[in-house]
Amino acid sequence: MGLNGLKIGNTYILRSQLIELFASYHARVGIVYIEQPFKQWKLQNGLRRKGAC
Repeated sequence: MGLNGLKIGNTYILRSQLIELFASYHARVGIVYIEQPFKQWKLQNGLRRKGAC
């Protein structure tokens, strides 16, 4: 389980592994979160479920 009891997805695991790899080489690592409008997010998630994305 991840934050707030949510399941951790493959994206989170891959991101964590990459961050650990970069950090092991003493790279500076920064995370940038880009939020999109709710309507766009909902559309993309709907298309993803249908296999269109």
